[in-house]
Amino acid sequence: MQRRSTDRRSLAAPGGFTLIEMLVATTLVVLMMLLFAQIYAAAIRSLNIQQAIARNDQRMRAVDQVLRSDLLRASFREVPGSRGIVPLVNGDAVHSMQKGYFYLSENGHANPVDDVLQFTMLISPESRQHDQTPFYGRCIGDAYPNNLTNHPDDDDGIPQNNVGMSRAAEVSYFVRGGNLYRRMLLLRDPLLGAYQRSYQPLNNSGNPVTADELADLYRGVGSYYQRYDYAAYGYPSGSGLRFLGLSALDNYGTPGTLTPSLGLSQYRFGFDQTTGMPREFDSAGLFFGRMTHAETGSEFCVWPASANYYTDASNASATVASPNPMASGAISYDSAANQLTVGGHLLFNSTRVNEDLLVNNIESFDIEVWDPNLDEFLQLGQGTGSAVFNAAARLNPSYGPNTDTTKNWVFDTGHPGLWNDNPAIAATTNKVAYRPLLYRGVSAWTSSSQYTPSDVVRSTGDKTQSIVYRCIRSGGDFNGNRIIDASEDTNTNSVLDPGEDVNNNGRLDPAEPDVDSNSVPDYGQSGINEPNWPLTPGAQFDDGTVTWEAIDNRIGLEMIRITIRTRDTTTGNPRQFSLVHSFVEPPRGE
Repeated sequence: MQRRSTDRRSLAAPGGFTLIEMLVATTLVVLMMLLFAQIYAAAIRSLNIQQAIARNDQRMRAVDQVLRSDLLRASFREVPGSRGIVPLVNGDAVHSMQKGYFYLSENGHANPVDDVLQFTMLISPESRQHDQTPFYGRCIGDAYPNNLTNHPDDDDGIPQNNVGMSRAAEVSYFVRGGNLYRRMLLLRDPLLGAYQRSYQPLNNSGNPVTADELADLYRGVGSYYQRYDYAAYGYPSGSGLRFLGLSALDNYGTPGTLTPSLGLSQYRFGFDQTTGMPREFDSAGLFFGRMTHAETGSEFCVWPASANYYTDASNASATVASPNPMASGAISYDSAANQLTVGGHLLFNSTRVNEDLLVNNIESFDIEVWDPNLDEFLQLGQGTGSAVFNAAARLNPSYGPNTDTTKNWVFDTGHPGLWNDNPAIAATTNKVAYRPLLYRGVSAWTSSSQYTPSDVVRSTGDKTQSIVYRCIRSGGDFNGNRIIDASEDTNTNSVLDPGEDVNNNGRLDPAEPDVDSNSVPDYGQSGINEPNWPLTPGAQFDDGTVTWEAIDNRIGLEMIRITIRTRDTTTGNPRQFSLVHSFVEPPRGE
């Protein structure tokens, strides 16, 4: 029998990985996966950071665009001859460029989020903002009675679309609870037509509506401000309500007339209608700035009209037992909940929540003013020595939102009927807060008096010292340089030749006399009768043997710098930007 030979190697099991090899391979794979995971996580973190930066940049660009656009539409502007915007006091001649008002409240120097910026805006062909898009706001007109006409809901040309439109508005910026708010109220701007004569809705008799008829405009829905984004005031003395229109931008009127002006602070949003004082702090001294849409929309917000004019859904009288929130000490602020209460009632209306919220997570909203003497930006009340807006330059510490007058730092353009700057009036009585002047305490002109170049006078009846008059030439001092000059006619040809106009006054000056040989120019005297003083800066005129030049004595607010800092909640990254706005008018055409 023949044996079959067998090769052991041919009977061996198929080849494979050993356990050690498997463990090594698995370890390598895990390490690679961990590496990829770390790279992926780093990429995700980088992407989140980039998204946060982009998100912050986008939010800040939006805020910058809105704020710049509003400031370019500011209605109170620089007038020819001045530099920057200047407050108005009793006796000032109002220029057509000085419409409405500009208000800045600094409050605490160490607090970066308690500044308030509030001003009026106007869209016109002369506006510095070339975008002529009008302002829009809420105006619920679907329930107003059929017998009322000239309703603000019609101002955009589309009746009962619940939208109001205007070329003018009042806007305020403030921070509360880490949120930057932009609260805007329109000024009535009716369409051209039969009802152009009135800013009030008209009844079927063609007369402005009564308080009872006006109550029908917001029955059963909360307050006036729940339905209308329109500036209004209590009339008379808070017992009724009137819309404010474009005429409220004029600062020509006098207090007590039937034509209100927003230059008078008692007609503004956020100001006491009796005292004209701004309300920015609660009864405990906590800052809240201004009331939001959600708060003024509450039925317990009985401002600007009184509680007697609130009616419920069935049109029955519904008296709201709530004090005027603008009265001193009426409001309480809960900083933890970011809520306002008045008379124990919560001011809140859910239909208007966050409508005026511009951006959140704000850590700084700080406004500084340009000081021309120091050539730097400072907070109101800061700076020493020659600083224009330092503490010593404040004329009226009583005007402002703080009961502690050491904390009132306010710049307000005001109204000629609101403030006085007469040196004879006490510093705390009816005076403008800040009104820096080139020359303060200027003496009145006197007749037949000797004046030397650089002397400054005011007219005898003027107390404002807004326009004063500087001596530029006197008697034998032809060029006003206070020295005795030789003749400019060096070649004695009686012609002003090139190079002879040493004084750069465009004329050939003779040798200046020294009659008494005292080496001092022979100065002239003013005339017997007081001149008819021109009010145009730069105007020159002779008075006896003295020549005067009119100058604008007021130092205006030339620029402000607004610094806003926010923080992204996802990454914790801050973002800060500064906006510089100049009130100096650019050359025509720019």
